[in-house]
Order: sequence, then structure tokens, then C-alpha cells
Amino acid sequence: MRAISRKFTVILIVFALAALAIPAGAPGAGAEDDPVAMEIRVEPETAGPGQKVQVTLQLTPKSGYKLNKYPQISLKVPEMDGVVSATSGSVGSKTPPPPEKMDDNYFKTVDPLVLSLELDPGLKAGRYEIAAKLKYFYCVKASGYCAPMRQDISIPIRVE
Repeated sequence: MRAISRKFTVILIVFALAALAIPAGAPGAGAEDDPVAMEIRVEPETAGPGQKVQVTLQLTPKSGYKLNKYPQISLKVPEMDGVVSATSGSVGSKTPPPPEKMDDNYFKTVDPLVLSLELDPGLKAGRYEIAAKLKYFYCVKASGYCAPMRQDISIPIRVE
């Protein structure tokens, strides 16, 4: 019975340590802890009701990190009733690289992710923060450790 109890304890410790090693990626995560620097551009800066705005998300890996092409980097905007229609976009590769070419799976330069958001025709003037979900995979250059990252981001929209 003691052998089973020890095995169970060891397994529990391993899972607890693994859970601590997973990056937070939650809205409260510190920007300096993120493996990427993020820039969000919205054009036009000010739009009217019913218009489309172009959102460009540029990710740049911080020193010591690499971004994977596969799985793709994706950005999803859920529908916000009376504000914007749902949309999504992605960049990267839809298929994994062959095992002998794993180094080809990392972006040398990350392509910008571009989305078109359609504003509701009845939208009132004001500033809006559009919630979106960003997903990507990154690797630590020094250790080879790779992990998924999920982040809630906010896209600023100004309507006049």
C-alpha cells in the first residue's frame, strides 16, 4: 500500500510542477513576461457607423524567443451585438513541417495579421474596446521549451 501511495504522491508533485510551468497568458499577465511585443493598428483611426475598419496585429518575438508558423497564429473577434460582427484571421502554416525541417517552422519575420471589422450601422459615437482572443505557439531558444499562449486582447475603436 505504501508503494502505491508514494507513486501517487510523486505523480501529484509532477503534475503540480507542470501546472506551475505553464505560462499565464491571462489578461492580468504582465507585458514584460510575454514572449512577444505586440502592436495593434486600426485604420482609419476614426470610423463612422456601418463602416469597416482594418485591424493590423504585429507580433515581434522578444529576445530569446521564437514564434511557430504551425500551429497558426490566430485572432478571433466574437460578435458584439450592436457593435461589430464576428470575424477571425490567422497567419502561418496550416500543416506541420516535415520532421527533417523543423527549423523551417519558425518565423524569421512574423507576418502581420490583418482583420476587417464591420461596425454596426446603428453604432453610436464613442470609444469602444473590442475583445479578441489571440493564440500562438512560442519556443524558448535556450532550452527548446515550447508552449501555447492564449491572450485576451483589446482592440480600440473610435466612432464619430
